[in-house]
Amino acid sequence: MKLSGLIALAAAALLPTSSVGLSLVRQKDDAASNEDLQHRVAFQNKLHGVCEEMCKEVGAYPKCT
Repeated sequence: MKLSGLIALAAAALLPTSSVGLSLVRQKDDAASNEDLQHRVAFQNKLHGVCEEMCKEVGAYPKCT
C-alpha cells in the first residue's frame, strides 16, 4: 500500500495543476503544431509541380485529377 500511495503522489506532482502549468503545456502543444505545419508546407513545396509533370508524361494533362 505504501508503494502505490507513493506512486500516486509522484504522479500527482508531475501533473500541471496551476494555470501557469496548463499554459505552458498549451504553449508547447501550439509550438509542436506550428512546427508540424511548417514541415508539411516545406514537404508540399518540394513536391510542387511533380504531379503536373507526371500527368504530362502519362498524357492526362490538363485533366488529371
